[in-house]
This record gives sequence, C-alpha cells and structure tokens, in this order.
Amino acid sequence: MRGEKDLQSRSLSGRLKFLLKDSVLYGGAMALSKMLAIFVVPILTRIFSTQEYGSIDGIAVCAAVFGPFIMMGQDSAIARYFYEADDETARRQVVSQAFVLETILALTVCTILWLQAEALMGWFLGIPAYADLFRVAVLTIPFWVLIQFTQNLLKWTFQKTQFLTVSLGSTVAVVFFTLLYVLVFEAGIKGVFYAQLTGLGLFSVLGLFFSRSYMAWPEGYRYILPLLKFGWPYMLIGVCGSLLPSMDRYFISNYLSLQTLGLYAIGYKVASLIQLPLSGFQIAWGPFAYALYKDKDTVCKTYDTALFSWTLIATISACMLIAMGPLLTYIFASERYLAGHVVILPLTFSFMLGSLSGVTGIGLDLSKKTHWAALSYALSVIFGALAIGLFIGRFGLLGVAYGAFVGQLTLATAKTFFAYRSSPIRFDLFRPAGLFFIAFVLAYTLEYLSFLSWSYQTGIYGLLFLSLLAIIWKGFMRKDERQGVVKCIETFWKRSSSKN
Repeated sequence: MRGEKDLQSRSLSGRLKFLLKDSVLYGGAMALSKMLAIFVVPILTRIFSTQEYGSIDGIAVCAAVFGPFIMMGQDSAIARYFYEADDETARRQVVSQAFVLETILALTVCTILWLQAEALMGWFLGIPAYADLFRVAVLTIPFWVLIQFTQNLLKWTFQKTQFLTVSLGSTVAVVFFTLLYVLVFEAGIKGVFYAQLTGLGLFSVLGLFFSRSYMAWPEGYRYILPLLKFGWPYMLIGVCGSLLPSMDRYFISNYLSLQTLGLYAIGYKVASLIQLPLSGFQIAWGPFAYALYKDKDTVCKTYDTALFSWTLIATISACMLIAMGPLLTYIFASERYLAGHVVILPLTFSFMLGSLSGVTGIGLDLSKKTHWAALSYALSVIFGALAIGLFIGRFGLLGVAYGAFVGQLTLATAKTFFAYRSSPIRFDLFRPAGLFFIAFVLAYTLEYLSFLSWSYQTGIYGLLFLSLLAIIWKGFMRKDERQGVVKCIETFWKRSSSKN
C-alpha cells in the first residue's frame, strides 16, 4: 500500500511529522465527533432527571461490555496478519474470514442477551423493568461492532476520507435522531436508544460499502484459527476494558443510588474530554507502529520520541481540563450535577493511563504475546474492583473514581512490565513518568484551591501552569528537542510574517 511504503521510506523527523499529521487529522475529526455527541448532553440532562440520566448511562455501559465478545479481538488480529501478508488475495481472505467469525458471534451473543434482559437489568441496575430499554441497546450492538470493524479496516489501509466519513457521519446521525426522537416524537428514554440504533445501522452499511474492495468470498477458513488464537486474548482485553467503566456503575447503582450515578456520569463525560487531544494519536499510533516495527535500526528511537510527545500533550491538556472542570460541569448539566465534578481529576488521569498503556505495551502486540495483555487487563479489573469496594464506603463517589484510577494504574504498569519481558522494544520511561507525576500534583493543587475567589484562582492557575511549562522545558526536554521547538516557532513566525 502506498501509505505504508511512504512511511517506511521516511527519516525519523519525517515519520514523526507523518504521525503528527495523522494525529491532528484524526484528532480533529474525533474532537468534532466528541463535541457533536456532547452537544446532546446539556439537552438530555435538562429533560431527564438525574436518576433517568443515570439509567441511560448505566444501560449503555452495560450493553457495551458485550461488544468485545463479538469482536473477539479481530480488530487487532486483522491488523497483525494483514501487515504480515504481502499478497492482496491473502489480505482479503484475512478480512473476510474475520468478518464471518464476527457475524456468527453477533447472532449468538445478542440472542442470549435478548432472552436474559430481565435478569441482567435486575442484577446490574436493580430494576428488571428496564429490560425493554436494554433490548433496544442489544439490537444496536451488532451495528456498533460492524462500524468498529470497518473503521479499523479503513484506518489500517490508510483510507482516511472514508474513515472520517463513517466516524463523523455516524455521530451526526445519532445526534440528529436523538433530537428527533426525544424532542419531536417525545419518545423519552427509549428515544435515546432508538437514535443509536438508527444512526449506527445506517452508517454500518456505508462502512461495508467503503470496505468492499477488501472483502471476498471466503476460500476455506485457514485463517480462522490463527485469528482466534491471536484475537481471543484481545477479547478478554476488550471485555476487561469495558468492565472497568461498568463496574464503577455497578457499585454506584447498588451501593449508592441511580441519582448519584447520574452525577458520576456527568463527571465522567467531562473527564473524557481529555480524549479529544489524545484520541487522534491513539488512532494514528496503531498503523504507524505496525508499519515501522520491521525497521530494527530506528524503531526504538521513533517509538520513544512519540511517547514523550504524547505525554507532553496529555499532561498540559489534563491540567487545563481539571482547572475548568466545575465550569464545564455547570455548562453541560446545570447546577443539579455540580457535585459530580469531584470525580473529574482521578478520571482524567485514568484516561491518560489507559492511553499510555497502549503505547508502552506495543511490544505485546508485535511479539504476538497477547495473553500477557489479557492478564494485564484482568489484573486491572481485579485491583480496580477491590479498590472501589474498599474506597466507596468511606469516600463515596470520589472513592469510586480513585478506585477506577487504581485499576488503570495497574493496567499501565502490568502491560509495560510484560511488554519488556516479551519484546526488545524499550522506552525512556523516566521522562513520561516524571511528567505524569508532576502534572498530577499540579492538578491536585488546582482542585483544592476552589475555595478562593475567581481572581485569585486565575492568578494562581496561571502561575502554576507557567511553572509546569518551565519544568518541562528545562527538566524533561533534551537539547535537540528544545532546538527543534525553537526552529518550528521560527519557521512559523517567518511564514506568518511573509503572508502579512
């Protein structure tokens, strides 16, 4: 493929520019997609009560747990075997046989969920009457999986326009139908789930159309077992990854209340804004890392520079987001939800840790030792659940958020450790770990200055933020990196001056 070969032929700086360009492209699209989705939140929180909004969040998160069972890790398995095969016919067979596997699993899993809806809602939310709402969410799962399948294929094959069309289009469609069903047809909570079913259903078909050139009638099933062998640990990873945000909802709904779950859901939404600057890098990272892993001479240096760049952007973004947390909570959900802003700090850094583990754990993917990745996620669920159970009685909502943080910290630590045992890929971990710690301390300081007046807060926030930039510049950036930044600024200034 042209994009793959172009990347392999570039120098280190050229590769980083390629990654930056793709990160900005995907990040911009994901930011727009996220903003469109968040656009609906202030409307829903003002129409529904905190208990009703908590129910919407709980049902959606519960349904999301079962998507990975259907995907069976085929997004990662396809990527690994797709790049390993040089023949286009073989690549089509890899994709097509994985598609058949997911179709069979979708029919099986969703049938079981449909039949067991009352029991599942009674256990998870304590309200069996939500079974009908959950069944609508179950109908959405196959279309969500199909969109993930086609989006991943379009991403791995560098079909950026088609990827962005499916990604943004599906979000726009869901937002449009949500407003239509809830505001015009007054369908209530059920309208939210009907909107997802309609929007995702339409764009899953479009995704298949865009991916048609990589689909073929299966000629036997010789790739099924290798794909399953590589992918099943990622199924466990996906399930555990979905359990991390679902177990906190379980504890809140069963030990606190659905009203408290509504507060937590809004804080979670605000904290997830950290994914806007990070999601583009995460999407671009996979194809970038796989396309270069065979270049043994420069791959470690390239990966290491990318990790530090990611951490730099993440830490600055996190501090800015946490400083604006109460204001964003008010804007999104009114005064009724302001108590939920306390979870923004730990959840923001939890999202960062989850993203970080995707970079430092790349050695597990490249070495095909995916069972270690599955173990890492299992450990994160175990320690996260234990921490939530330990903290919730004493600290309530805040204890749940810090329990989730413990789970993500366990994940990042375990994946990095096992990746070092499985692969020769090495990172300079001191710099990103140091940046993360300093940013956490700074954000914690900002969080507990909220009792001051707005003018004092603004001045102190500005001073601390400038201090963070100074520490990064002098303490963490190498001389050549500082020179590179200065050169970029000078180039930008010259171009701006010449235009004027």
